Amino acid sequence: MELLKRISLGLFVVAVVLLAIVMGGLRLAISNIEYFKPEIEYLLARDVSKGIVFTGVSGEVNRFNPIIRIENVSINLPDRSQPLFIDRLTVEFDFWASLREEAPVVLEVSGRLEKLELTRDESGRWWTHELEIGTGKNRAKTFDLIETLAFVPRYLKLDLRRLIIRDEKNPATYQLERVSAHINYKQGQFFTKLSAALPDELGQGILVKSVVDPDRSVFYINVSNLQLPAIAGLFDLNTWGLTNGALDGEAWINMSAARVVAVNGDMVLKQGLLQPFADKMPLAVDYHARFNAIHRKSSWRVTSNVDRLSIDNQNVLGFRTQLEVADGPEQSQISAWVNRFQISGLPAIAGQWLPANVNQQIAQGKLQGLLRDLVFSIDLERPEEFKIAGQAVQVNNEAFGNIPGATNLNADFLLAGKRLGVNVYGERVSLDFADFFRAPLEFDVLELNANASRNDSGEISFSINDFQANNQDARVSGRVWMESDEHERPFMYLRAKFTDADASSAGKYMPIKLLPEKTLEWLDRGIKGGFSPAGDLQFHGRLSGFKKLQQEKSGEFFVDFNVEQADVFFAPGWLHARNGTGRVLFHNTGLEFDLDRVSYENLDNARARGSIADFGKAVLELEIKAESPAADAMRIWIDTPVGQRYREVISNLHDVEGDVSSDIEISLPLHGGEEKQQVRVLVDFNNASVQAQNWGLDLSRIKGQLQVTEDTIVARDVSARFFGDSVDIEVRSVKPGGDTVVNVAGILESSNLLKRLPENMTRHIHGKSDWQVKLNIAAESAPDEQPYL
Repeated sequence: MELLKRISLGLFVVAVVLLAIVMGGLRLAISNIEYFKPEIEYLLARDVSKGIVFTGVSGEVNRFNPIIRIENVSINLPDRSQPLFIDRLTVEFDFWASLREEAPVVLEVSGRLEKLELTRDESGRWWTHELEIGTGKNRAKTFDLIETLAFVPRYLKLDLRRLIIRDEKNPATYQLERVSAHINYKQGQFFTKLSAALPDELGQGILVKSVVDPDRSVFYINVSNLQLPAIAGLFDLNTWGLTNGALDGEAWINMSAARVVAVNGDMVLKQGLLQPFADKMPLAVDYHARFNAIHRKSSWRVTSNVDRLSIDNQNVLGFRTQLEVADGPEQSQISAWVNRFQISGLPAIAGQWLPANVNQQIAQGKLQGLLRDLVFSIDLERPEEFKIAGQAVQVNNEAFGNIPGATNLNADFLLAGKRLGVNVYGERVSLDFADFFRAPLEFDVLELNANASRNDSGEISFSINDFQANNQDARVSGRVWMESDEHERPFMYLRAKFTDADASSAGKYMPIKLLPEKTLEWLDRGIKGGFSPAGDLQFHGRLSGFKKLQQEKSGEFFVDFNVEQADVFFAPGWLHARNGTGRVLFHNTGLEFDLDRVSYENLDNARARGSIADFGKAVLELEIKAESPAADAMRIWIDTPVGQRYREVISNLHDVEGDVSSDIEISLPLHGGEEKQQVRVLVDFNNASVQAQNWGLDLSRIKGQLQVTEDTIVARDVSARFFGDSVDIEVRSVKPGGDTVVNVAGILESSNLLKRLPENMTRHIHGKSDWQVKLNIAAESAPDEQPYL
């Protein structure tokens, strides 16, 4: 054991002595390296390149590491007119690392260069003098970060006064000044810094910093006024249609080994000019956004907060986006998300693809709202199969073209290729159909679910599977289907049900453009009140006016509903029909109604039927039937336009009893033409009785029919009892004077005819006689108590 210790100690001493001799020789050689200048120039010419000349060389040893200083280096390369000058270059080698790698390992480099030239040839390859930079097209592109770091200097400080870049592919020359590169190695990491002043053609300046190690690296890049078209042309970058623009910003790049895993930064684009499609006009773009990109398993997710965006001098309010891009050369899928986007910004983003009238509406502030949670997906190989989904809230627009105006509308939508699905909803919604209705239609709640599609031949199908709306006037639900092409008017099928409708509000929903003015006036006057518990609306046919629909027999439109408590005004001078119950039907250009129970004055069991055959030349045909006490019927009749002329005559009748059946028929022109109102009143007496003391009349058990028109009165086959004796009565009007003639015939008690004579003249008259009495009532005013025989 003692012997082994002595041997080991001896070997150690020998090794130290040899090392001391080696280090002494190394120090001696390094300190006298200038004597080896010719040999160094020869080796450089043989192994590196000819034309390398320097004025001086010196060396020293820092601990075990040799340091070499070279002064005034000039590198004259073949076929190059300008040599490369290096003012001073100091290189320190890592002695022990060089032994391990069996190659020189540079620990520290510092130097000053007057000028360096980089050239891109017509094929896109980069050179500096004769040396190609990069792998080239035909050389393997391999990269091992750990191996590369082994040869990177632990400290580098390189100052370059001028860096000249010659672009032969896109003929141009650029000169960068004050280029500075620093590398510092600390605790297993490389800290780097690169800065340069750019020429005006490329920008103002660039700064790159990094912290690099074999496992994780971070790079920081800051650019000022970077001219994107020039940079893109120099490095063959795709600018996606950006033909001009200057970039200010900064970015942080995170890497795992040699793979980029995340990028975030802040970017400002100024004076941009965007032309994504050759057939579209370029757009001026100004942009400021903060972004964050994260690499996932098979894609990149890019999140951006857009603080400012101006396109074609149109400002867009800030919004947030998220972009999903599939990774790999074979992947072409892109997905995007936008959290909120003002509709007012659509012309700036997509104005060239929007219809001109939509752009104009937005520009004039007539279309407003917010797009929220937009999700967009597209396969670049099949762009026609794109998808976009999202939500539109608080949409307000003015009516234009065939599109109604709206307020407070919300919608969830999905657009996929040639199909669109949308769910529309809102509260306190207003729909403005321009001058189609008198005023916008207002709803407390509106909901509908719609789908639209377009086939390869251009045909469009649109359907609303379900819509519901309600307000204080009615509740409505239904469905719609419509189809259109480029050659014919759209075909539509509409089916709707409504309940709890207030008839007094009908004027709000009348299509004033489709109805004549006089018809509208009558409908406004005529429908005074009422309630509809339920009704149906249907339409099927080509979209056109109701008149054309009727003429061409190309479709059907009807509204069929029940009414209760209806209050209807038929014509001036006529009393209102109240508390009507029945059915109303609008059919194409006409109207029918049948009220099986209605109150007319105090007649509670009247019936009313009416129709308008054609709103284009509207004439109301009305029939009212009632059974009532004769006294009520007479009182109501003399208040009608046809009964008023007989008011003075009727005023002499009293003690009216019995029942009558009345049938009033009115033909009332509503179109404003030359036609006049026509009225016919039929009164059927059933055992009625009446007295007229001024005329000495006492009629009872009256039976028969009386017909009155606007200018005649006719009664035939009317029978009655005159003081108990049977008589036949005939009434007719005499034209042209208009006098009324009453003929009475019967076998009467003679004394009853002389009731108005003094008693002493009639007391001795007895028996019956056959009497023929003709009573003429003048049309002109005459004392009612003095009809003449």
